[in-house]
Amino acid sequence: MTSLLDGAFTISDATELIGRYSAICKDISALTTGDCRPNVSWTWHTESFSMRIYTMCDIEVGEELTAANCSTLDSAAERAKDLASDGIFGCGCGPSCSDPAGIKIGDERRAQFRSQPVIVSQPLAPSPDSEAPDAWVQPVHRRLQELEEEGVQACGEFSRALFQLVNIYSYLQDVEKVMMYAKKIKGVYRVEGKDFPAQFYSAKGIKRSPYYQMREMQKSVGGSMPAILMTFG
Repeated sequence: MTSLLDGAFTISDATELIGRYSAICKDISALTTGDCRPNVSWTWHTESFSMRIYTMCDIEVGEELTAANCSTLDSAAERAKDLASDGIFGCGCGPSCSDPAGIKIGDERRAQFRSQPVIVSQPLAPSPDSEAPDAWVQPVHRRLQELEEEGVQACGEFSRALFQLVNIYSYLQDVEKVMMYAKKIKGVYRVEGKDFPAQFYSAKGIKRSPYYQMREMQKSVGGSMPAILMTFG
């Protein structure tokens, strides 16, 4: 059940929270609070002449909805300058805005997010028995973790990292992980106004994907596997 309260909305007595909810608001800002680590993003939908708000991560019941009022990949100084032009001073929404050590880490990470894409390749030699088959993928997992720690799931780098993992695990023929990351990226693509390829939502579709088929071809010819460059897709 949904109820309108002062231009916003709450969910009460709900056994199933996943779904689409609506509200009529005098001011769209009544729905969210500004934050450099937003948990929602909004987009303008021309066909319905409405503003749509999408969640960028899991949100707990009762948790405040927050949206960015600046570019989340800018440095702390750049974000502060941008916010000041809107009359917002002294942003303290997280360590990357208020704590000197957090600002240093956050600025370094954001600079890497924008200019240093993570590119990994399948090793030529087989992995040692003591090493996981996907050990070479860890740089991508670290990038995804850092993006989540910085709270910038709304940026394009987050969806590209997820798509990279979808391609990698398609190549490794790990259908379960492909579907897990495909489910995670679906919401991000919705915010960007795009549809994620439906083939990655089923085992049958995944097995028809280019990277899965590439692995099948390599297995059929035998011998050592050549290196393969995994791009963002």
